[in-house]
Amino acid sequence: MSDIPLRKLRRHKDRGDYTPLDDPGDSESRIALHSPNPDMTRVTTIGSNTNARRNRDFRSGLRGRYVDEPEEEAELLGNAEGFDGADEDSDEPATSPTTPAPSRTHGPKDKSRTVPFHPPERLQSRYPPNTVRNQKYNVFTFLPVVFYEQFKFFFNLYFLLVALSQFIPALKIGFIVTYVAPLAFVLCVTIGKEAYDDYKRHLRDKEANSQRYLILQRADASSTEEGYPNTRSVPSSSLRVGDLVHLEKNQRVPADLVLLRTSDASGTCFIRTDQLDGETDWKLRVAVPETQKLAEKDLPSLDAEIYADPPIKDIHTFVGTFTLNKPPQTTAADSGLPMQHLPPSISPLTAENVLWSNTVLAAGSAVGFVVYTGSETGAVMNTSHPETKVGLLDLEINRLAKILCAVTFALSIVLVALNGFRGQWYIYVFRFLIIIPISRVNWALWL
Repeated sequence: MSDIPLRKLRRHKDRGDYTPLDDPGDSESRIALHSPNPDMTRVTTIGSNTNARRNRDFRSGLRGRYVDEPEEEAELLGNAEGFDGADEDSDEPATSPTTPAPSRTHGPKDKSRTVPFHPPERLQSRYPPNTVRNQKYNVFTFLPVVFYEQFKFFFNLYFLLVALSQFIPALKIGFIVTYVAPLAFVLCVTIGKEAYDDYKRHLRDKEANSQRYLILQRADASSTEEGYPNTRSVPSSSLRVGDLVHLEKNQRVPADLVLLRTSDASGTCFIRTDQLDGETDWKLRVAVPETQKLAEKDLPSLDAEIYADPPIKDIHTFVGTFTLNKPPQTTAADSGLPMQHLPPSISPLTAENVLWSNTVLAAGSAVGFVVYTGSETGAVMNTSHPETKVGLLDLEINRLAKILCAVTFALSIVLVALNGFRGQWYIYVFRFLIIIPISRVNWALWL
């Protein structure tokens, strides 16, 4: 009984008289409970000093444990004091503060998404535009990047310094044109080739971005024929997340789509992925069972949403769900018969339900829901940035140029040393470095 803290007893009208009895010779206090009935009188012994000592040890242990965290110490010790206060006289019950559970929110870098059918404009604007851009340069970066790509090699930088040295009278050996012309010719050919290649990339990007696609819209009685969906033609660059895209045979898939419906009754279709992974065999794709049962004109008015994990480079993996919040109205519902309200149905989505960007629909027609656009598509994430091609011969020449430059510098030091380092000997060192490579370049151009 000494381990159970007891409240001090107070006098109430309906409980009789309570007389505390103090014994100065004993460390414990005795409280005699007197009832109006003499037979029901009892004596209860409580260890008040023992409980007080235990409470002090408990508070001191908390302070020692949370001495480095004052905020947590104040919070926990405050709760402990509230616990101690429950042992004192109080007519109100002790209450402990409750802390609300933290809400789960996605971080700013979390790219997972839950997109409903017909999403609002604000939601669609969060995702990148569906534009294709494989160009390497623009108007402002063309010349700086080309010059950097050329002069990052040692042999081009070395001959540039040799050509610039001819503008210094002390280092001038012959006509300036004989030193500048070979390097300028090589740079002009390289700049012309890079400009032509980048222009061809621009034309291919423009063709891909301007290709027209049909997107499904909600039925409009004034502009839609009976049994046909309401469609609108838009360029590929105008597609956004949440659009319903209608594809025909041999048409390129403009973005990463979740397959909702196919023209085949089995709900399957085949795609060609040779432009994505280099494989020539056709891949089977399966439509979502809930949407395959519906007519194409009913898809835009469907109350559903699709969840997709953040985009990844692996084109063989996709994690998502299709949630049908409210089944579409059937003929029985239209006729006035009572229909039972079904709970929302959730179906898992895998890579077999996805049409990746840059693939081609091999047969039939299909309707897809856009989940990833632009730089978030699997095709773009698996495409490396175009770089300047460098052959093994160029790398070998660059390595030999470093060796020849080191040998030439050593010979120049030897010749100046044999002359006794007289006069402005450092100028003669640079003149020897200039004469030998320039003569080699001239002979190479002549041959």
